[in-house]
Amino acid sequence: MSTVAIILAADTGEGFETPKYLALMDGTPMLIKVIEDSESWNVDSRVIVLGPDAEIVAAEILADAISKVPATVIIDPEWAEGASSPLRV
Repeated sequence: MSTVAIILAADTGEGFETPKYLALMDGTPMLIKVIEDSESWNVDSRVIVLGPDAEIVAAEILADAISKVPATVIIDPEWAEGASSPLRV
């Protein structure tokens, strides 16, 4: 049996001027920080689910992050439906 971490980055992030997952935390984009932190998790693989601004988020940060911490990236086309949508995808 294997363990998978699902990193959900698929909500609108209302109140953010830029895509929420590009917001800086201690100088590092939020999603990069979570991906890097996931290296210490006891999991066999990672899946990152993106929603709004997926293309921007992916272009800005994911290629570099995934080269360091392997993960599968999925874009949720129905992210506007709510919290359960990224889990279904």
